[in-house]
Amino acid sequence: MTSYQTIYPEETYVVPVPVTVVIDLPWPQLSDELRLLLNNILKAVGQSTASVRILQQATADVSTLIEKPRFLIAFLPPAKGIPVYEAVEVDGCKMLFSAPLEKLAGDEVSKRQLWNGLKAMFSA
Repeated sequence: MTSYQTIYPEETYVVPVPVTVVIDLPWPQLSDELRLLLNNILKAVGQSTASVRILQQATADVSTLIEKPRFLIAFLPPAKGIPVYEAVEVDGCKMLFSAPLEKLAGDEVSKRQLWNGLKAMFSA
């Protein structure tokens, strides 16, 4: 065997679950403006719409996911008792709830709160 040859034993590789984004509208119904907003939000944390898993749900229910993400960003109203724009960790999944994209589009204060929450979530 030469120095450049390597033998790879059979083993199971763990592919990390991508960041999961939950939106309230089906993707085809999302306007170009909202898609751009989502992409810009994701770019700010080193992601893109191509690198994340995007789900459409009325409520963010992590228990229905077979593969649990490490990070979940939900553009939905949170369940009672869960703060908005503040990362919370449940069963190893860091979640952050935000206003829906339609409401976020014209609200600079909410965008700033979202940015602060995302910085805290992805830097911890």
